[in-house]
Amino acid sequence: MRPTTPSGPPPSRGVRRLLLTAVVAGALAVVAGGPVGTLALVVGMAALATAAGFAMRAQWVAAGVEELPPPAPAAPAADLRQLRAEHITRVDAVLDEGRHDLARALVDAHQEQVRRLSEGAAQPS
Repeated sequence: MRPTTPSGPPPSRGVRRLLLTAVVAGALAVVAGGPVGTLALVVGMAALATAAGFAMRAQWVAAGVEELPPPAPAAPAADLRQLRAEHITRVDAVLDEGRHDLARALVDAHQEQVRRLSEGAAQPS
C-alpha cells in the first residue's frame, strides 16, 4: 500500500518526471538566456501546467469525484413561453381593473407554476 500525504495521494511517477523536467528547463532558461532560454522557459511552464493537471485529476479521483453530474435539462422552452404569454395577459387584465392585490397573487402563482414546470423537466421520466 502506498503512503498518502495529508492532502491526498502522493504524486505519480509521471507528475514527478514533469516536475523534474520543469526544474531542469528553468535552470537551463537561467543559464542559457536568449532564445534558447526563452524556449526552455516555455517548455518548463508547459511541464508545470501538465503536472498540475495530472495532480488535480488524481486528487479528484481520490476524492471520489470521477465526473461532474450532468446538468439538469431545462423546462421545455415552448411551455415556458406559452405560460409567460398567458401570465402577461392575465396580469394586464387585472391591472387594467385596478386590482393590484390580485395581480400580486397571479405573479406568485405564476412563479410557482414555473418552478413546478422546471422541476418536472429536471426529473427523468
